[in-house]
Amino acid sequence: MKKRDDIFKRELDQSRIMTLLSEKRTLLSELRTAITMFVLPLTILTVLIATSRYYNIQNNIPLLIIIGGISLILLLISIVMTVRSLGKMAIVDKKLKNEKLP
Repeated sequence: MKKRDDIFKRELDQSRIMTLLSEKRTLLSELRTAITMFVLPLTILTVLIATSRYYNIQNNIPLLIIIGGISLILLLISIVMTVRSLGKMAIVDKKLKNEKLP
């Protein structure tokens, strides 16, 4: 009976560790998405600067304001996602350190 309990406890520990590792993998995926969302507005800004000689800025101010607003929103969302995923990842890392590895 004791051997069965030991096996069950070990499998339970392994299950907890695997769950924590899958949660960490999900958080890393969220972090990758946040980085991509952060780079997208910078790419759009680079294209606008590179092609600025082909259009008149005064004639396109409404469009530039809309693009700037969308870019700002994307930047803010990506910053929030990055901070949130890094914070949760620190918690998962602490939980992993507290778990006994089989």
